[in-house]
Amino acid sequence: MGRVHRIGQSADCWIFNFCASNTVEGELLERLHHRLEAMRQDLNGRVYDVIGELLTLNGVDFERLVKETLANPTRANRDAAVAEINRLDSEKLAEYEKATGIALAKKYVDIDWVRGQNFLSDERRLMPEYVEAFFLRAASRQSLRVERRADQLLRIEHVPVALRSDDLTAVRYRGRPASEYRKVTFRKDERDRVEHEDATLCSPGHPLFAALAESLERDLAAEGVPQGAAAFVDPGALVSYFVHLFAYEVVGEDVHGAPEVAFAEVVAVIEDEDGLHRGPADVLHTLTPAPSRAAPPLSPDQIKTTTDWLRVAVQLGRTTAERANRLEHAKLRSSYLSEAMDAQKRRLQDRWMAHDAKVAGGDDSYRLLRDNAERQLKELAHRRAAKLESLSRLGVVRSGKVTHLGSASVVPPAVLEDPDVDVMRPSKEVEEAAVAVAMAYEEEHGWHPEYVGHLQDGSGFDIRSTRTLPDGATQVRRIEVKGRGAASGDVGLYRTEWYAAQRWAAGFWLYVVYSATTDPVLMRVQDPYHTLPNVAEIRQVTGYRVPGASIRDHAVTEAEAAE
Repeated sequence: MGRVHRIGQSADCWIFNFCASNTVEGELLERLHHRLEAMRQDLNGRVYDVIGELLTLNGVDFERLVKETLANPTRANRDAAVAEINRLDSEKLAEYEKATGIALAKKYVDIDWVRGQNFLSDERRLMPEYVEAFFLRAASRQSLRVERRADQLLRIEHVPVALRSDDLTAVRYRGRPASEYRKVTFRKDERDRVEHEDATLCSPGHPLFAALAESLERDLAAEGVPQGAAAFVDPGALVSYFVHLFAYEVVGEDVHGAPEVAFAEVVAVIEDEDGLHRGPADVLHTLTPAPSRAAPPLSPDQIKTTTDWLRVAVQLGRTTAERANRLEHAKLRSSYLSEAMDAQKRRLQDRWMAHDAKVAGGDDSYRLLRDNAERQLKELAHRRAAKLESLSRLGVVRSGKVTHLGSASVVPPAVLEDPDVDVMRPSKEVEEAAVAVAMAYEEEHGWHPEYVGHLQDGSGFDIRSTRTLPDGATQVRRIEVKGRGAASGDVGLYRTEWYAAQRWAAGFWLYVVYSATTDPVLMRVQDPYHTLPNVAEIRQVTGYRVPGASIRDHAVTEAEAAE
C-alpha cells in the first residue's frame, strides 16, 4: 500500500484488500487486522507504518505462521496461531523505541530545523530566470530557433536532427526530444495555470534541455573553452583578481561495496591580493562579461596550487563530515538491526524448544515445525552477519576527483567614478551598520531574524526573518539590506538580488538604511520588484539602479505591512 504512487494527487485515495475469511490464511489475516485496530490508540494512530517492527519485536513471523498452520491445519494449531497473534503487545514497540531513542526523536522533533531545511531547499533551488537565460543563449549558439509567444511563453517549431541524435548520451538516457514544442515555459507557476496546462515545463533533466547542454559542451570542448579563462568586470572591485571554478567529489561505498558519489559540489576559489579563499559558486551572476578584453593565460602552477588548496581547505573537511555522517547512520541502522534480530532470535529459540519438547514427548506432528524453526535460526544468523558487514561499508569514504572547470579574470570597471558603478560599490562599514539596524528592527517587532548574507549561496538576500502565526504556520521575510552613508540617494541591486525580488514577490523586502553609521533612518519596501517604479538596468555592469525617490515614496510601516 505504501508504494502506491500518490505524488501530485489532490483527491483522497481509497485502497481495498479483499480476503476470503473462510480460509486458514484469511482467518489469520482477519485476526491480525482486528488486533492491529485494537492497538491503534496505543500506537498513536500508527498501524501500517509500524507493523513490521511490531511483528518482529513480538516474535511473530506472519508468513511463517500461515505456512506452518497450512502445513498442519488442525483446529488446535489454528487456535494456537490465533493466540500468538492475540499476544501482540504494543508496549514492546514503545519499549524498543524508548531504548533506541526513536520515540524521543518523534516526540521532540526539531520542527524549526525541518522548516529551516525547507527554507533552504526553496531558496537554493536554481532560479528559473537563470535556467531560461542559459537555454536561450545556448539555443542561439546551437542553431535552435526559439520564439517568444504573445503570452510570453516560448515556441520551438523545429528541433534540429543533431539534438535528437542517438550519438548524444542525453538522448540515450533521457529520451529523444520531440520534433517541436508549441508551448514551453521554465516557470512552474506558469505551467500550473489552467490556460497553460498544455505547456512543456523545461528544466535541467528535460530531454531537450539535456540534449542542448550536451551539444553545447561538445562544441565548446572542441574549441578548447573548458579549463580556459574569460574576462569579467566587477563593479565593486578596485584591483584585479581571479575566480577559479572547480567541481569536486567525495566518494563512498554502498551496502554492496559498489562505489557511489556521497557528495559533489561546485566551488569558486578567489585568488586575490589576500591569497586564496572560497567564494560563492554563482559568483559569475554578479559579474559582467567583458568579451572585448583578453584574459591573461593561466599557468599550470597556478591551477595546481589552487587545486591543492581546495583539496585541503574544502574537500578534506567535507570528506571528514560525510564519513562521520555515514558512520552515524550505519551505527543507528546496526543498532536497530541487532535489536530487531535479537528479539526475533529469542522468539525462534523459544518456538524451537517448545516444538522439540513435543517431539521428545512422542508427538511427531511437531517435527516439521521444529525443523523449520531450526532452519530459520540458521538463516537469521547468516542474514544478520551479512547485513552488519554491508552496513560497515558505509563508513568507507574518501576524497574523489577534483576538476578545474574554468577561470574568470576579473577587473575593475573602466570608469570608477561612474554613478552607476558607485551605487554598486558598498562600504563594508556602512553595510554592516545597516544590517545591524535591520536585525534590531526585526527583533523589536517580534520576528526572529537570521543573517545569511555571509553564506554567499546566491539566494539574493541578507536576512531570513520568521515568526509563527496564531494558526501555527510560519511567515517568512527574505530581506535584502542596503546601507548608505548619506541621508538620501539611489541604491544598486545585483541581478541575483533583483531576480530574488521577482521570485519571492510579497515575501521579499528591501531594507535601505540611510545615514547608517551616524543617525540611521530605515526605509522598508515590500515586494520591490512589483512596487518600485523607474528601476533601471545598469549597462556598464550587471545590476539595477533603484532611485532613492522611489524608495522613499513606497516605504511602509509595520502596521501598513500587516494590513
